[in-house]
Amino acid sequence: MPLDLRLCGGGGKVPHLLWAMSKIEQTPCQDDEMLGCLHICPYLLPTKRCPMPDARPELLIVDDDVPTRTILSQVFSEIGYPVRTAQDGFSALFEIEKELPEILLSDLNMPGMPGFELLPIVRRCFPSIRVIAMSASYPGDCLPPGVVADKFHQKGASVESLIRSVEAMAKPAGSLPKRLSMDDLFGFPMYEAIPPRPSAEHWMRQVSRLRSANDVADEARVGI
Repeated sequence: MPLDLRLCGGGGKVPHLLWAMSKIEQTPCQDDEMLGCLHICPYLLPTKRCPMPDARPELLIVDDDVPTRTILSQVFSEIGYPVRTAQDGFSALFEIEKELPEILLSDLNMPGMPGFELLPIVRRCFPSIRVIAMSASYPGDCLPPGVVADKFHQKGASVESLIRSVEAMAKPAGSLPKRLSMDDLFGFPMYEAIPPRPSAEHWMRQVSRLRSANDVADEARVGI
């Protein structure tokens, strides 16, 4: 059964999901047990693909504006990137649940679940995804305060600058610069390495944690 994230979106409900994630992460669990929670057979797990040397990473483009999604999808498809699209944070998480993308391009202001709420969930549950946040509300290419992303693109700027940002994120994880952590040390910023793409089994455990966190968040909201 796919994760019903409509239960945790909007109206201040997403913070319950983030709180629940912290509870799930504190609960020790053996790998075999986590896989058992999924109620799937091992042979149904996604197979680990061996990319060609020049294969480009898969992109997931999230934007509620149809022309923007269409244009960006066409631009990156034409230069060789596999592309999927989603219209908001909910549909983006459904896409991530089906197959893990390597780079996420997300608008910050969207109805339903905006990028401001989507990106912390992605970082907590799927930290290997490199994230480029997009918005017309902030000038320049500096990451706005509080935005959980690796790079920022001002909507309306040249597509070439966005392509350069994607190409910079397409390098192997070990060669990428460290990202700003969601945590801090007594108010001081901390930086962390971007982890490599997980194995299929580890990815399914991440999906399981997100599903479990959603269940815990739902129970917490019912009790309020």
